[in-house]
Parts: sequence; structure tokens; C-alpha cells
Amino acid sequence: MKTVTIFLPGVFEDACIYMGRLLVITAEWNFQFYNYEQIIQKLENQSPRSQSLLTYLFTRNDWLASNQFKALAKNEDIRNAILNNIDELSRTTIELNSSQKLDPKVYKLGIPAYVFLDVEVYNQRVYIGADTGLYHVDFNWMSDSVEMLGKPQKRHDAKSISMSTKYGSINVSSGDEGLFCAFDEFGRANSNRNSIKKIDNKSIRTSWFNTDLLNYSTSTSPTFLCGSYERIDYSGSDRKSNPLFKRESNLLRELGTEKYELDYLFTILYEKESIGDQTIQYVYNSNGTMFIYTFEGNFYSIGIQKSEGERPRVRFTKTYKGENTRILSVHPSKNGLIIETNDRILLFANDKWHKILDSEVLSVRTHMKSKRYQNIVVNTTEEGIYITSMFNENEWIKSS
Repeated sequence: MKTVTIFLPGVFEDACIYMGRLLVITAEWNFQFYNYEQIIQKLENQSPRSQSLLTYLFTRNDWLASNQFKALAKNEDIRNAILNNIDELSRTTIELNSSQKLDPKVYKLGIPAYVFLDVEVYNQRVYIGADTGLYHVDFNWMSDSVEMLGKPQKRHDAKSISMSTKYGSINVSSGDEGLFCAFDEFGRANSNRNSIKKIDNKSIRTSWFNTDLLNYSTSTSPTFLCGSYERIDYSGSDRKSNPLFKRESNLLRELGTEKYELDYLFTILYEKESIGDQTIQYVYNSNGTMFIYTFEGNFYSIGIQKSEGERPRVRFTKTYKGENTRILSVHPSKNGLIIETNDRILLFANDKWHKILDSEVLSVRTHMKSKRYQNIVVNTTEEGIYITSMFNENEWIKSS
């Protein structure tokens, strides 16, 4: 696995990539929108040797998966030239020259909060989880310069620790105050999208399990919440004008119609590996696979299957070589799991660990829902923003 990293110095709190823009949140809780593709173009102009490769790595990950790119690997000379250039790019961090002006579009949101706890971009809407509640702001990302469409709207009063979005809904974790969900956020079924319903009594984060949801009341205690859906047929104008409708035709209508505590799933692991509740420090799921980390640095996975009307059951278990470190958060990427620890960012892919960044971070962002940025992880530190592209050279050669 090769990683190529771009660094943008500055005092920031968070950052992510969406629809050709780099959204940066400043220390004053303002939004800055940079033309992301323009940044990559400037960097390519700085380094002629990286011509086109930075586009593949940072703005068009979908091209990396194309048959045309795979065909290049069949030519040994071209393949070696690409691999050598990527290897050279991976040896140093690429920094934009201070002389290059980026001229971001800046919006002062004026949200009355001491801290933003989470930010989620979904269907051109930006959700802000803050210590004073949940807010959202709509933007037009398709214009030449991103336009804010009205002032931020407050949606909920409870402290909003983390969020997850999909199927026209947003899930808001509010710690001891509970898990809340808003359905049909964009009004496709003529429902009251501003209403938020309490789903569970405690939540620090959630993660999708295919079309269902896992709610974590603690870092090691997931609850399985079954979802109920309605299929919506969108008109041609909807699909053309709104990116959400190009990808999703199911709307989440209800959550928690069936609920299962998942402690029983770990029993087989306890018996097989002689571990107990007190030894587990972090549990995370990526769709139908759960990953379990222990305080001793051991690392396991449990594959789960769910049939309609039945509680989830174990399909397989697997043991990996772990890292003796404390897990703070886990984020999915196309190449594997991005794992935040106390002092670094790691990638776990193909049963191996890879270093992404040797630093503490303020935030970690991956882009699994994106078409073009699935290989990208954005880490914000006290020094600035690190944008890292992950390239699996072995998989590319094998698939060619």
C-alpha cells in the first residue's frame, strides 16, 4: 500500500471533501470552501513529474478503478513508470507553496455554540452537531462559487455528539440524552421532516448495518435496530437536479421496529479466545462485520448475518495481529479501516497495518459515500490539514 499526502498549513478544526470542494471549519467556527480540484491542479503545476497522477490519486479515484487504468498495467514500461512516480511522491509530504493563493469562499454561520462536535455533509446539506444542539445549513454546491441558501436552522436542543446519514434520514447521538432520528429529511414523501424522534435511551455513535442501524450506548455496547423502508420513484427532474436521488430510492420510515442487544454474539469469541467483557476496549462495525479490539492489543472480527424476523447470528470469526495502542475512533474507506489512536492514524487493510499519519489529530474524515474520493482520508491537526490518498499497487497489478 502506497500513501501520498498533501499538507495545507493553517489553524483549522475540521475538514472534508464534497462535490469538488474542500470544506474547512476554522477555529472561529466559520466555513471556508476551497476549490479542491484547483488545489490539485496547482500542485501538479508545481511538480511536473506528478502530472496527471495527482488527479488520479486525489480527485478521480473512480478513474483508478477503471478498465482503462488497469489496462495501463499490462504495459510493463508504463506500469513501472507509474509505480516509480507514486513511490517517489510517497516519500515526502507535498505542501502547497505559500505564494499560491487559494481564495476560499467564507461564511460566518453565527451558530451560538462553544464547540462543534461533528459535521456531516449529506445531499448538499451540512449538519452541525454542537454542544448547544443540532443545526443544518443548505448550500448550492453546483454553482461556480458555493452559495449558502439561508441561515442555519436549529433542529434539536440536545448536545449532538455524532451523526450518521443515509436513506433520507439523519441519526443524532446525544450521549445520556439518547439517540434521535429525523426521517424523510428532504420531503420526498410529504412528511414533516423537521420532527425528530427519540429512538433509544443512550447513544455515543451509530453505524449502518446494510439497511439497519447499530447504536452504540458505549464504545463496546452495540444494539441492533431494524429499519422499515418505503420505496420512492423519483421523477427525471429530481434525479437530474439532486445527487441524492441518483443513489438512493429507499426512504427510512421507521427505526427500531425490532431491537436486539448483541452481547450474545461475543460469547463464541469469549470461548474461543478466552477474553471477557472487561478486556474489550472498542467495538466497531463495517456493515455486516464487527471488529473488536482488546486492551492487550488483540484484534478480532465477527461476521454477522441477519434474516428477516430473526435476531443476528454469527457467520464467522477471525483473529488478526493487533497493534498495542488505544483506539479512539474507526472510519471506513475503500481500502480498509482508518483507525485513530492516541498519537497516530493507521490503515488496516488485507490483514496488515499501514501508517497514514504520525500525529495526534483533531478530526478524521473518510469519504465512502463519494464516487471520486473513496481512497481519501482527511486528517486535521493543530498544524493544518493532511489529505492522504491510498493506492493499493498490488491490487492494481493483480486486477490488470
